Amino acid sequence: MIIGIAVLVGAVVLYRKMSGRRPESPETPGNDGK
Repeated sequence: MIIGIAVLVGAVVLYRKMSGRRPESPETPGNDGK
């Protein structure tokens, strides 16, 4: 269970980093929402 959650979080982080390259993105890349 823990490994699955870690993989899921990692995938989301990578996706946000790749999509965060666009200057049109309102969210600043590297900013944690927690």
